[in-house]
Amino acid sequence: MSTIAIVALIIVLIIVALIMIILLTPITYSFECNGRTPYRAELSVQWLWRVLKLHVAYLQGKPFFKEFYLLGQLKIGPVKDYEQWLEQRVDDEYQRAMDDIEKDPMTAQAEAMMQAMTGTGQTGSGPTAGTTIGTAGESLDSVSDEDTTADDEVVSKVTFNADGSVKEKVFTKVKGIKESVKERFQEPDPNDPVASFKSQIPTFWFMKHLTNTELWRQLLIVSKRCYDHSKPRDIAIEGRIGVGDPYKGGILAGMLYSIWPEQAEDIEIDYLQWHLEGSGHIKGRIVLGVLAWHGTRFVLSQPMRALIAETIRVLWVKRKEAKQLEKLKAEQAMQS
Repeated sequence: MSTIAIVALIIVLIIVALIMIILLTPITYSFECNGRTPYRAELSVQWLWRVLKLHVAYLQGKPFFKEFYLLGQLKIGPVKDYEQWLEQRVDDEYQRAMDDIEKDPMTAQAEAMMQAMTGTGQTGSGPTAGTTIGTAGESLDSVSDEDTTADDEVVSKVTFNADGSVKEKVFTKVKGIKESVKERFQEPDPNDPVASFKSQIPTFWFMKHLTNTELWRQLLIVSKRCYDHSKPRDIAIEGRIGVGDPYKGGILAGMLYSIWPEQAEDIEIDYLQWHLEGSGHIKGRIVLGVLAWHGTRFVLSQPMRALIAETIRVLWVKRKEAKQLEKLKAEQAMQS
């Protein structure tokens, strides 16, 4: 085997290994809380060490902790906050120093002397001539609102002052609206190939797929599969719960013993008083390879294959029709 083939094989193996690492390394997530003083809550999401890492925590009596890494770079965190604070402090000190220099009278005198030597001093500007419009040189300020209002404008809104005088008028152009409406409902000219060009694709070509119940059934199936894979694997809660009503407390106990009997042993129900204290945690993982597998099965299902094939056909026909329309426009422009 030649050296080039060995190098190519090694590169392929490295790429395959990286893909497998990305697909098989799980995204771990956890949430822990403690409802007894000192109160504590902590959330953590991590994938491939610091390629993606989110860690937020709250401990009673201490500052809120937050940390976020993306592709190994710290985006949010104590170190990042310190760097931003230091950069802002440097900018503030520099701006303060520049302000002191500008306020220095010696600096002002030096600038005036340089301007006098170079001849770039400011010159007085005379009064500017009023802006005029039209051939008669009429001043723009002298034109009233009635003169600037076109014939195709109507007053759509008027606001008044407290004394009853008109404060503001809002004009709406109706001529352009009428023309656009006429053009929209006007039949195209049969002798004009561009105006009478019609697409072979119906406007709502996708409705037959959206109304297909099998497509929605496959969507529900893949959603359930992804949820079953991503749902927490380790959930634990312990403590004492009371709602202050024996009737509601009994309903809560019945629901707890029927829905989550394995966790009911660690939870105490207070039937007489309002009470809420305890601790718990939720932990789970998500493997991208499993989600990719379920997504591939969904894409390869019969309704999705039909939708993808129809979409490709529509895009292909639309592309051909766009080229035909451009050709007709070019021919029409040459004839005119």
